[in-house]
Amino acid sequence: MNANDDTKTGVNKSVRFDQLERKSDNLQSRRTFLTASGLLAATGAVATGALSQAVSAATKETASQPLPLPADFATAAQTPPEVPKLPMTGATLFARACKAEGLAALFCCPGNYTVTHAMAKIGIPVYTGRDERSMSHAADAFTRATGEVSATSGTEGPGFTNLISGLANAKAARTPVLFIASNKSVREE
Repeated sequence: MNANDDTKTGVNKSVRFDQLERKSDNLQSRRTFLTASGLLAATGAVATGALSQAVSAATKETASQPLPLPADFATAAQTPPEVPKLPMTGATLFARACKAEGLAALFCCPGNYTVTHAMAKIGIPVYTGRDERSMSHAADAFTRATGEVSATSGTEGPGFTNLISGLANAKAARTPVLFIASNKSVREE
């Protein structure tokens, strides 16, 4: 038996390309198909070109006439915007909420001074350090030692990424530490 023979039937399955018979002469070859499809595509392109020329001519006629705007638009453009007077900043609101919930301390790196100043002003002690990693572990240690809830803050991105090891330790010990990624508005930068 040959390596190309089917073991069950003993039939040789190796067939040379030149031995294949054409099933039908009515079948379309790739060459005739591509020729016909190329002609069809060219006809479509010519028809589309004529259509796009008609559309662009109609667009040019209407483009010269601007749309009328209501008079209120001109008045609104000349009126200066009103700046709302809020009773407090977001940092003050956050500090008050932390105080109301019984937050005992904030551990952070210098950066978002509006939040740290608001926390200190309301009476929550703020401890700062050089790296978010050490501050997250300090918050965890403070909470474990005192039994009071503390928070730790890092700036968004790499600062918060540095908090993650402290977060994992606090989670493993089930320590109630609040982890915060602080941010500023674009106007404050």
